[in-house]
Amino acid sequence: MSAVRIRGGDEDDVPTVLAVLDTATAWPRQIACERGTPPVPVDCYAGGDGPLVRYYEREGFTRTDAFAPPRADRQWPGQELEQRL
Repeated sequence: MSAVRIRGGDEDDVPTVLAVLDTATAWPRQIACERGTPPVPVDCYAGGDGPLVRYYEREGFTRTDAFAPPRADRQWPGQELEQRL
């Protein structure tokens, strides 16, 4: 399965991002189930008080690795998660 990357939005606009995720994550998980694919990986912004990480945990994902890609303008803490289907 190809990666599905959701870009755009602003990490400060959490309600909008979560609304998009509700729709966007359903299809890849359905395809993964149908194909018997190993865990479905995601990564997300983990800054602030972690609302996106908590969203994925509520959806059945578990944390794997934290990361921090280099950015010139500000810190961007990230979290990798996976869901076994």
